[in-house]
Amino acid sequence: SLRDQRRRKAPWSTCSASSITDMGTTKFKELLARQDHEQRWALSCYRPMPAQELFHRATAHECILKGGKRAGKSSAIAAEFAARVLGVPITTSSGDRLPLRWPTADKDNPKLYWVIGWDVNHIGQTIYRLLFEPNLFRIIKDRGAWRVWNKADPKDAARAKLSKPAEPLIPEYLIKEWVWESRAANYFSSVTLTNNATIRAYPSSARQAKQGDAVAGIWVDEDIQIPGHLKE
Repeated sequence: SLRDQRRRKAPWSTCSASSITDMGTTKFKELLARQDHEQRWALSCYRPMPAQELFHRATAHECILKGGKRAGKSSAIAAEFAARVLGVPITTSSGDRLPLRWPTADKDNPKLYWVIGWDVNHIGQTIYRLLFEPNLFRIIKDRGAWRVWNKADPKDAARAKLSKPAEPLIPEYLIKEWVWESRAANYFSSVTLTNNATIRAYPSSARQAKQGDAVAGIWVDEDIQIPGHLKE
């Protein structure tokens, strides 16, 4: 009959109750995994130390972050850069969310950012690691929430085996497209994010400084080979 023909053509006629349940279970597990991933996200767990917080609160258009070895410079500058690119406020140790001081990208307003490293190896081994790899710092779970693990705290040190690497500052699900110079060496030319922000990486060894782009922010990491480029 016509009714039987319609039933045979109906898209749901081939789905059993168990398959629908399996689809729902899979989606639910994916959502739980995504939620856990976001809770372990470096940018949501990061809490600056007092000296780092001064840097994050700075309102100058040009800032220099200086300090001794293992003073937290790399973590602070990478977190600040990721926060500006993604438009995600940094949360202080007291729980305050620092206001976003600069416009951020969205679907109607793309933004361009530069990162400049000493050479191509610096981009692939340092910049890429700080922004796109896990373990910028380690985290541990307390009362159902993840926080930064402090190895200097005896209580935390005793629970070292329970600590885990924080997820990357810029996780894979926020990345839309890579342009690689060398994928094997993690040397990227540019990366475009889902919020319409683009990060371009340049080695400081170029004879001519890049000019002419409407750049929303520039991160110069460590020293550069041709200091005069900074002024340009």
